[in-house]
Amino acid sequence: MGNLKVGDLAYFDGMLRLAKCKVISINGKSEYPSSSVNVEIQFTEEYTGYEKGKIITTSSIWVIPRTVVKKRKLGTRIGFYTVNL
Repeated sequence: MGNLKVGDLAYFDGMLRLAKCKVISINGKSEYPSSSVNVEIQFTEEYTGYEKGKIITTSSIWVIPRTVVKKRKLGTRIGFYTVNL
């Protein structure tokens, strides 16, 4: 089980793939990933439509800590995680 907290390296779950990012701030009222928790992230690599260094605010359901992502031969598995406010 992982935790999403400020300063962590994470992935942004985009339409095409998982893009590398860093968590800047977390605002909300839930300790679990939900649409009521907003996360501000900064991209650490180029991603379709976003430049490296670009900062966006998105729901916590689209931001995944890197520690819970397991890449396998036939796909990617995302484990359970909580959000530390």
